Amino acid sequence: MKTKIIRRVKLLISILFISLVSCSCDKSPTDDGNNNHYDPRNVSRRGGNDIVPSIVVDNMGVVHIVWSDYLDIWYSYKTPGGEWSEPENVTNTPSPEKESNTPAIAVDNLNNLHLVWREGDFSIPTFIYYSMKSPDSSWTTPIKVSEEDGDIPSIGVDGVDNVHVVWWGLGVEYRMKTPGGVWGTIEKVDMGGANLSMAVSGNGTIHVVADGGGGGFVRIYYTMKPFGGSWTEAARISENSTVDAYYPEIALREDSSVYVSWKEGTQVRFRIRNPDGTWIEIDSIPDVEGFPSGSTVDVDDKGIYFVWEVYTEEHGYEIYYSARYSDDSWSDLSNISGTPGASFFNRHGSFLKDGLLHITWQDETPGNWEIFYTVIDTR
Repeated sequence: MKTKIIRRVKLLISILFISLVSCSCDKSPTDDGNNNHYDPRNVSRRGGNDIVPSIVVDNMGVVHIVWSDYLDIWYSYKTPGGEWSEPENVTNTPSPEKESNTPAIAVDNLNNLHLVWREGDFSIPTFIYYSMKSPDSSWTTPIKVSEEDGDIPSIGVDGVDNVHVVWWGLGVEYRMKTPGGVWGTIEKVDMGGANLSMAVSGNGTIHVVADGGGGGFVRIYYTMKPFGGSWTEAARISENSTVDAYYPEIALREDSSVYVSWKEGTQVRFRIRNPDGTWIEIDSIPDVEGFPSGSTVDVDDKGIYFVWEVYTEEHGYEIYYSARYSDDSWSDLSNISGTPGASFFNRHGSFLKDGLLHITWQDETPGNWEIFYTVIDTR
């Protein structure tokens, strides 16, 4: 089972890399074609090929985005009302045999940034690496977190600033770092699946979702671990037995409710786990057109907010947004990318903070892949 999923994930990345190196690096603007300024949503503006962004917002309202150019991990930030900083190379990988990709970022209560990514080449073992940055210092020297082949990491921080990391290695693997910087032993999680997403509650309870095979189809599974406790048996939470389910994302409310979204056929599905541990019936975003792919879910006491990538014959690849409010009504579907080039969405591509939904994606409209950003006021 693992070999099948490895080939699926790595083949997608390999195809994307081929398309990247064949793209033009023309930095023409995306808004009017007059070669005088760029789409104001363009964050990277490097003239290279920038992909798979991850976003977080700290307690001061500073927006932080990391992404990959396939060889290195890059970072930029924006203060409230300010401009984006010049992109910074975090990894500076010295050899083309060690490619850095699939970054994920989190922030703690002191506004320290915590970053994980996969480094290596598919012809050699790949490992999970970690670096952190305090508000007044540089990124620390990367350290290796995994001991064996690892990919697609996810990261979260609890209420006392323990850092939790899960990744896909020989199955799902997990490791925790204390605020003092001590890494615990690696735990094996009895859960298959390549595409992982994790959410961590303030009390240190860890919630993980993944897509995995079984009976010939890919389905969505969920497990959790109370702080200091044991992992529960992975439970299947998607129910369709004839359609593959991919790319789950997870979010938590303060009351410990769990929200999971995923792509299933031509639908974006979601399911809610009540604080008592019971799952409600699966629901879907209404009126979705085309062929959706990766999605994210964010939640607060006013509603549930979804962002996803979709392909339609009319518009190509675009990024859409919709919300279900606390009275169970839905907002209209909104095309938030609206560019003539392809727009691809990544896991960890949205972050809800104080009623503002911050969204990032990769867009090829400039003639090469660039990192775009926008914000939606959900209040």
